[in-house]
Amino acid sequence: MARCRPARSFPYVSIGDVQVINQRFECLQGAEYFVTVHAWSRDRSKLELRQLGKQITALLDDADISDGEVSVNTCEIDNSQYMDDPDGNTFHAALTFHVLTD
Repeated sequence: MARCRPARSFPYVSIGDVQVINQRFECLQGAEYFVTVHAWSRDRSKLELRQLGKQITALLDDADISDGEVSVNTCEIDNSQYMDDPDGNTFHAALTFHVLTD
């Protein structure tokens, strides 16, 4: 039986892949993360998607995202890709952030 997914309204943002690399040296323990944030648009032009990517970058690049349990040293944009989806109707952005923690 196929699962029924709820219809999504566009534009929307989702968290994608997260890669974690443990960093342990000289009695310090932290981690290095690569977090991919996806943005999706079905606007007729790519302007909406590029504006959404710009807003996401403005919110997360060099932001203090420490939460009281995890101390984040840096959160920086590492890579941005803007693509046409194979469905021919959707534009897709993948923004990868590099995060270092203590």
